[in-house]
Amino acid sequence: MSSSSEAEWYQPGEIEAQQRILMACPNSKSDSKGELLEDAQNEVINIANAIAEFEPVTLFSSSETLDKVKSQVHKNVSVLCVEETSHLWIRDFGPTFVRSRDGKLLRGVDWNFNYWGEKRAPSGDERIAKVAAQWITDIPPLAASIVAEGGAIEVDGEGTFMAAETAIINDNRNPGMSKEQVEKELSRLLGVQKFLWLAGEAGKETTDCHIDALARFIRPGVVVLSKPSPQGQGKYSFAYNNARDILSQATNAQGRKIVLHDCLEPDLGKLQRVSEGENCVASYVNFLNVNGGVIIPKFGDEERDTQALELFENLYPDRKVSQILGQFIFIPVGSYGEVMPDDVVQVVYKAASEVASEDPLHPAIWRPTIDTPQGGIPVVVSMTGGGLTMAGVGVDLLRQNPESWVECSQSHIVVSVNYRVGICDLPNARGLVNGQQYLDIIDQSAALE
Repeated sequence: MSSSSEAEWYQPGEIEAQQRILMACPNSKSDSKGELLEDAQNEVINIANAIAEFEPVTLFSSSETLDKVKSQVHKNVSVLCVEETSHLWIRDFGPTFVRSRDGKLLRGVDWNFNYWGEKRAPSGDERIAKVAAQWITDIPPLAASIVAEGGAIEVDGEGTFMAAETAIINDNRNPGMSKEQVEKELSRLLGVQKFLWLAGEAGKETTDCHIDALARFIRPGVVVLSKPSPQGQGKYSFAYNNARDILSQATNAQGRKIVLHDCLEPDLGKLQRVSEGENCVASYVNFLNVNGGVIIPKFGDEERDTQALELFENLYPDRKVSQILGQFIFIPVGSYGEVMPDDVVQVVYKAASEVASEDPLHPAIWRPTIDTPQGGIPVVVSMTGGGLTMAGVGVDLLRQNPESWVECSQSHIVVSVNYRVGICDLPNARGLVNGQQYLDIIDQSAALE
């Protein structure tokens, strides 16, 4: 345990009010195949619909799963077509959202996702943090100098950080880096002053002991631990005992003594299905706070499921606790949601045509995929004729350089267009200015004249 000085940014606690939850739907590029893939997709949709009863959800989907997802989700779930999406673990590969100390700015943090220590081949998810952070905040993400996953990080929102060393201070993520170097970067990005490092266990499953399946903050000073099943099926017996020993003697950044609660894991022998065998970690502490509620997993062990529900109802007396059957999603370690704090702008998402063309008669079409509170936004046509000086022919412009080509806000969409000529005989020609690198901006009001 150690401490560090206050930083410019800080990560709010998950218990704070949120604007929406991000999720991702897996496809054939993920580890799951066949029936398991279909089960995972169905459970993602079910969980999204459950969360949507409490707050809005934005669900990332590739074109492969887009029609299925759109036809089955709750009206409070917005579906965004993002071709980079492959796995469902967006808490791991998506951005972590942080606020400035004065409360005026929101940024995403890009943790340089490397597939849990290069245990999987890259499939596109490594780009999601940059794309999502840019679209949500209109600002490029804060670039971390370390490799981590969101599921490896737990904060209480008041300066306390908790994690397993094996999931971060590990040569498969951060070779040659000392604990002090890692802490300095975590302090800079998350604004934490006190570090509660648990030993963890490496190599027993994909994540090397993510904290989100081992120990979680209920509120500052209160932690729930995942206690291995007496049947001896738990992968983290050593990690649990070590965590209990450390946390029972610990205080948080505000000097409060940590209060511990155990949550007994289910008996895997009583479950109807155990998927992805070597990665089985059935943990009730892999839960999600939502506005006014808590979503916890249900595994099919009736006795343990009931015990977990009663525990969380006691821990959250002022919130509705919903238990969702999720044997596929919750058994492999990792969380399904990425929290966006409540000061995030209500953004408008957009979908691009397949490939941008240089032919002015075949423009790229951009459209919103969700409505703003004011109603739908008109389609904006992006004319890319005249030749491209920056992206090249046949390149998907949005996914190559999203921060330069599109920005979005609550009331309008602005599309950036690159021309080789400074004059174009278009109704909105007055909006085209031959600027640096010929990068021109068409405002919606001019584009729709």
